[in-house]
Amino acid sequence: MKAIDNVLYGVDNNDLKDGILTIPDYITEVLDLTFLNALDMKELVIPKSINKISPSTFEDCISLEKINFKSSIFRINVYEDMCDFFNLPKLEKIIIYNNELTKPKSLNDSLMLSKRHLEIMESEILDMIYDIVKVGHSKIDKSEVLDTIKASKSICSYINKIISSIMNFEDYEYGEDIILIASAIREVCCVNDEPSIKIYQKIS
Repeated sequence: MKAIDNVLYGVDNNDLKDGILTIPDYITEVLDLTFLNALDMKELVIPKSINKISPSTFEDCISLEKINFKSSIFRINVYEDMCDFFNLPKLEKIIIYNNELTKPKSLNDSLMLSKRHLEIMESEILDMIYDIVKVGHSKIDKSEVLDTIKASKSICSYINKIISSIMNFEDYEYGEDIILIASAIREVCCVNDEPSIKIYQKIS
């Protein structure tokens, strides 16, 4: 496996284990033609550290049967025809954040997959918010956190803004925004008080 500065640029069949390639967690980007010499690769596991997928990333994966995205937070142009993006002769399974999806075979399938991808991304962001909120408050119920989010138009709007930014801005760092939302939620769920005006001003 060949990589420079966390960018993967070369893989061959010797890097496979039983036909499976698991990209290391320190990799943040995969260049085009990276899998050109990994013709026997049947399954590809993509870590959470990778947040941008090139349209031609899988172009040469003629034996690939399964792609497993450990995170949903990556950019795919929603206007791009995903039939072309996932146009691999043997591909059967696409898994995004533990959700198994159907390989698109038509333009309508592509649009549905794009929509489902965004829904899964929202679900993962909510999981991240909950994981932060419950630190030091292990007994807090996840449903309470989700209900608090749904009850706040400003927080729902800010989450949608985060998703839009992930999909449209290459260098967008969403971590601080998620922590900000978690701070607002914690004030409601753990202090039983309205979120501070200061926090709401930041997320509005």
